[in-house]
Amino acid sequence: MRLKIIRLLYLLLCLLGGVATAAEYQFRHYDTNNGLSQNSVMSIVQDNMGFMWFGTNDGMNRFDGRSFKVYHKGNGANQLGSDRIGVMYEAPNHELWVGTDHGVYIYSPTTDSFRRVSTKTAAGES
Repeated sequence: MRLKIIRLLYLLLCLLGGVATAAEYQFRHYDTNNGLSQNSVMSIVQDNMGFMWFGTNDGMNRFDGRSFKVYHKGNGANQLGSDRIGVMYEAPNHELWVGTDHGVYIYSPTTDSFRRVSTKTAAGES
């Protein structure tokens, strides 16, 4: 009986010792004061290069671990058509698919540009 109690105490001490030596995590909060375009983040994805992408209602934000680069709506052919980013997905070819309230865009990291996904079939139907 005494041996069972000693074993139980030893087991409990081992378990509690593991909890006491657990790594402490440090969190850093980012917001508009640190470069994020808006505090309300709608979607998050990490790409194959390690960049964190945040979709907000005020643009698409790329975070490299130190600073943000913000992509906003533009009038050019190779720019986003809306600042309202709802969803993002990295495809197997490492292009980032971006869903906005004005359509779907594909971001190419090699050209640092966007192209709109056509919603028409080969026959021209929407």
